[in-house]
Amino acid sequence: MAISTVVIAPFAAVVTISPPPPSTLGLLLILSVVSTAGALVLFYTLIRRIGAVRANLAGYLDPGFAIGYSIIFLGDRATPTALIGLFFILAGSYIGAMSR
Repeated sequence: MAISTVVIAPFAAVVTISPPPPSTLGLLLILSVVSTAGALVLFYTLIRRIGAVRANLAGYLDPGFAIGYSIIFLGDRATPTALIGLFFILAGSYIGAMSR
């Protein structure tokens, strides 16, 4: 990620019309350090405790969070298709976690 940032930064500087306010940059820094770094620390801890294959099953929970967040924050409705798909995702994740 650090290398990508260095490579992309010059292009981003050219595209940006006006620099964002310092408060935005501060919030972006906090978000990147706390959220991204914190999530990576938790993920690598999970890998160490339960193994890489089973730790990757956590990624399959993303659609469930996306559905929940869209209902809570955007006022969307949960469609039967989304709920059925979510059921199969959760069932597959459970089966994958329980298999040895």
